[in-house]
Amino acid sequence: MITPTTWRVSLSVEKSNLPIYEEALSNLAVAVSSFGENDCEDWQLSAVFEEEPNLASLEAGLGLIATGQNLTAPTLTLEEIKGQDWIANSFQSFKPVEAGRYFIYGSHFEGSIPGSKIGLKVNAATAFGSGEHETTNGCLQAISFLAQKNFTNTLDMGCGSGILAMAMAKTWQKPVTACDIDKESVRVAKDNATINSLARLVSAYQGNGYNTKAVVKSAPYDLIVANILLRPLCSMAQSLSKHLGRGGYVILSGFLQEDTNRIISVHRHFGLRLVTTFPVGEWQTVVLKR
Repeated sequence: MITPTTWRVSLSVEKSNLPIYEEALSNLAVAVSSFGENDCEDWQLSAVFEEEPNLASLEAGLGLIATGQNLTAPTLTLEEIKGQDWIANSFQSFKPVEAGRYFIYGSHFEGSIPGSKIGLKVNAATAFGSGEHETTNGCLQAISFLAQKNFTNTLDMGCGSGILAMAMAKTWQKPVTACDIDKESVRVAKDNATINSLARLVSAYQGNGYNTKAVVKSAPYDLIVANILLRPLCSMAQSLSKHLGRGGYVILSGFLQEDTNRIISVHRHFGLRLVTTFPVGEWQTVVLKR
């Protein structure tokens, strides 16, 4: 998609807060990307818009989000960019990702899928959220760890682009319920399921977490995967427990290693115990069991 002019909004945020602002901006911009060094606390976040955004309104909206998370509101800068195809340019930089038994690649990839890997193809228009983040990597490793289990009814809570739902569908060849509060994420998840010939197995719904009718209807689950954020994971722990069957497993991610004990403690209160962890970079993924 080539546009005569695009606008780029840039801001500096702490690495641990990247998912919060990435999620907020991804609902408004055509492309969102982040840059930084692993040992550096401050990262640059950029969002590209097809039309000039109202910077004051954008600052106000992100300011409200920051206040709600007890964070300092970021300062935004706006830059006009002429004659760039930002989605295509950004997507071409997306290289295949290997995590556990999975090989995630873009629709522009012309190579071969390793014979020992399960391929997951991502639409070129939805490169972001395509498996590059450490939390997604950790979840895919955790799914690989559980691959020998006989799961028949699984849930991807906060499905985003649908990567984890597709991984579960390809691993167990059983129906997967996927849910996200964001309408665009659900559309993308359905699109990715279709291009991977998984539409018959992956059912994606927009809704408010475990209150979503389709999520309630398909419960109880023998495996629930939730790659979200620390606070929502903690606040949803009781609802997760109610929708998990006896002997069921849980994969949780979206939080830093330093918050692992908090996640385990909250979920232990509702009858879950730690099985193992998959740290990737500064991020953590945990596997729990009822």
